[in-house]
Amino acid sequence: MHPKSRFNRSGYAFAAGLGFGLMFGIISYITQLVDSLGPGVIMCESCKTVSLYFISAITTSILILHHCAWMMISFSGFTNRSWLRIAWVVITHYGASYLTILNSSPTINYGCAYQIIGNVALLIASTIIVFADMRQLHQKPS
Repeated sequence: MHPKSRFNRSGYAFAAGLGFGLMFGIISYITQLVDSLGPGVIMCESCKTVSLYFISAITTSILILHHCAWMMISFSGFTNRSWLRIAWVVITHYGASYLTILNSSPTINYGCAYQIIGNVALLIASTIIVFADMRQLHQKPS
């Protein structure tokens, strides 16, 4: 495969998404790790029996995968001028970010579980879009 091949675009997109995702993960989770140095354990506001460090680790992992999918969808959207794909990335980015508010809401029981389920649902939808783009990219022209 040649470096300028259209098939390498998805590889570049995945690598860029993984890089952004890991940077985001390190930056967002490091604050939780610094808080863990103190005495005691901070419990999640919406799930009283679960540690906030555990919920944050799961959320960070899911958001790293989100960044990989978002970058691949963005590359496809900008390459094909598909404004619907670009809008999907922006809207789901806000949605995934706002879902994390459920962790700190003491009035919503099991908000942390709803947050994880919502983020996984968004990730599955984004992954379906990525696979559809990959299938279209690798089909032989007729």
